[in-house]
Amino acid sequence: MIYREIGSSDSIDFRPEFKRLLKDVERNFYDAVVVIDYDRLSRGDKEDRARVEKVLKLSNTLVVTPNRVCDLNDEDQELITDIGGVFAKYEYRMIKKRFQRGKKIGARLGHRTHGPAPFPYLYDAEARSLKIDEQKLEIYQFINERWLRSSTCAGICWELNRMGVPSPKGKLWQESVIYRLAMNEVHLGRVVYGKTSGGLHKNRKTTPFRVNPRENWVVVENAHPAVKTPEEHAEIVKLLELRRIQTKRTRHGTYVYSGLVFCGKCGSSLQYQPKENGRILVKKCQKVDPFGIRCGGPVSDQDRLQRIDKLEGVWQLLDTKPEEKNRLLKQIIERIEYARNGFGIHVRVKFR
Repeated sequence: MIYREIGSSDSIDFRPEFKRLLKDVERNFYDAVVVIDYDRLSRGDKEDRARVEKVLKLSNTLVVTPNRVCDLNDEDQELITDIGGVFAKYEYRMIKKRFQRGKKIGARLGHRTHGPAPFPYLYDAEARSLKIDEQKLEIYQFINERWLRSSTCAGICWELNRMGVPSPKGKLWQESVIYRLAMNEVHLGRVVYGKTSGGLHKNRKTTPFRVNPRENWVVVENAHPAVKTPEEHAEIVKLLELRRIQTKRTRHGTYVYSGLVFCGKCGSSLQYQPKENGRILVKKCQKVDPFGIRCGGPVSDQDRLQRIDKLEGVWQLLDTKPEEKNRLLKQIIERIEYARNGFGIHVRVKFR
């Protein structure tokens, strides 16, 4: 059996193939495991190395490399392996440090050293810089014109989707994509490096993500052709900042049904409208699709919406003693089905 991973993390928790190998070793499937070098088994922290060694020792599994056969139940070989693991970890850290230093030096020279080329650019490998994709430039100029005419990110997104123009990744445009294009200083002809540190990678153990102070960035002007002027960029940023909604408090949990009531047509969470008489009604579904068409789920009849107040009893039942929940479960399900079939909504119940 061959276990192969490409571009994996150094942490075992984010290496599915390696975890599968360890599980099979624990089951005594093999007499030996063949690797190109012992330190390639784990370049993670001490806990990862100890985890690997424990599995190998308990299963009496040998580690075979092109140079030697390692038996961790042999004290002398175990000592040599531990020393080798320390040096391997140090080497790994030095490689990462030199790699990051090289990227920083390249950025100061005006080279593109990180990430794919942003829209509407292409990466020029020979010049190690960016060049304009003329076909994409026309689309970017259209977006830029709409920004300067005070269009919203959502409006531009809907317009592009209606025109059948694919996003940079060949999908439908999203507001977040339009917003990132608006704020990206690379379009000014600049190389910007060190803006953020850490990461939000789902399959890799990283340091916490954060935005670094601007004085710590590496910024090089005139590194590649610009597609907008500094004046245009400043105007666009100003318009977007003026539209930003400053929320004073989180809305989750504000109402008794928060996170429980969903549109039966599109599945989106429904919003609430408080009335002067103290009643809280559920609004029509406000979800807008990528083409700007509002869902408007059929939940606008005020008389029928008021019947949702009966679900308040469900919420109160969930807060009763644990031993009573089994007896009340049937009644809860009946009320949920009543709401779902009665006026086109879905209700999700969460036990706390």
